Amino acid sequence: MNDKSAYIGRKPCGCVMGVVTDLGNRFTAETVASFIKDGLVVNHISWDKYREVAREPTFMECSHGQLPLALEGVDIPPALEEIAAEEENE
Repeated sequence: MNDKSAYIGRKPCGCVMGVVTDLGNRFTAETVASFIKDGLVVNHISWDKYREVAREPTFMECSHGQLPLALEGVDIPPALEEIAAEEENE
């Protein structure tokens, strides 16, 4: 058994969009606070449970049209927007 643990943040749709190892320090606290500020539901989980969560099909890739927190607010180049629009029309 592993004593490590992590915090995960889920969007209301259930997709995991944030994760941080519980280091018991300020960085961990600030990261968890940012998850809460961004509307994620935060859970503290064991490392073994984290391994299961990391295998979820929507882990850090929300299939409900939501980007991971690290990408939110990043401008998408126009060429990529065109490709995404073409894929939606297929």
